[in-house]
Amino acid sequence: MVNLDAIKRLIDIKSFTNLVDEKDIININNIISNNVDFFNQKRLLPGVIFVQELINKLPKERCKYGFRISQPTGVGQWQDTNGVIYDSTILNYLISEKNVIFDSDGIAEEIIFLESIPLFPESIELLCDFVSKLLKTDKVDDLSSFLLKVDGLSETYEGHDYFIRHIYINYRTNSVKLFLYKETNNTDRLKELIEYIATNKTSKFWQNANGIADCCSSRFYDESTLTGITIELTASRLSNHIGYNLQPALQNQEKYKESSSTIINDALRWEWIPEEYHKNLSEWGSCFGFKNLFIGYQIETILDQVTSRIIYGNSGFS
Repeated sequence: MVNLDAIKRLIDIKSFTNLVDEKDIININNIISNNVDFFNQKRLLPGVIFVQELINKLPKERCKYGFRISQPTGVGQWQDTNGVIYDSTILNYLISEKNVIFDSDGIAEEIIFLESIPLFPESIELLCDFVSKLLKTDKVDDLSSFLLKVDGLSETYEGHDYFIRHIYINYRTNSVKLFLYKETNNTDRLKELIEYIATNKTSKFWQNANGIADCCSSRFYDESTLTGITIELTASRLSNHIGYNLQPALQNQEKYKESSSTIINDALRWEWIPEEYHKNLSEWGSCFGFKNLFIGYQIETILDQVTSRIIYGNSGFS
């Protein structure tokens, strides 16, 4: 169930005006009213995930909210919220929950979480086949070529340098984002991945992609921060899209708050978020009496724009 009382109490203390307000209560209530079956199901887990989007540092109106759903694992199948069942060996590595993100028109995105799947020819073929089914397209050659380039990228590590951990399905754009996480804390040949997508070195897209890569590279050396590279595939091609996902590493709980602070400070230092957002986010996770979490930060360059997604949540308990 969604504990709106906990959110109302967060609004009442007036410390997080950029992160939660009365409009969020209205939006969430509307989502619940329009999707009764979804919110009545037993697999719904407590809490709300807030998705805050910014374009070139300017915040968009908040209208996206995520909810956690438990799901079976180890059966080689996955069912989306429309009831469609997918079969794939990749799905043997599902983690026991997924996130469903709503906008004002209904379900906008689903996020699948996986155990670490290394990239090598066999797993790449399985992954491309699954993505092909999700997008209802056979045009996945771009993705296959890119991932085969990633396979064994590191010259210093005997193994597969990147692995898949998150899959984002966007129903609004009929696209899939894959999050590639590094097996080793190095940035060797990272720019080769950027150049594969951003081929025109005089474009604003290439400049943005390289600038963001330089900023994020230090986080690959931070063991308390999980840093992933995001790529996007549409039904027709690999997109002009390069991004990074930064979140506190769950396996290092002792440094969770420290890592959250580092990510937020970086976003301010590199002028990706306004200063007032930095202040609110810095206090979000330590607000006395509330179980709030800073879940992660995504920075992406798409053509000539730099977009951000700040993801934070309330566990549903206060």
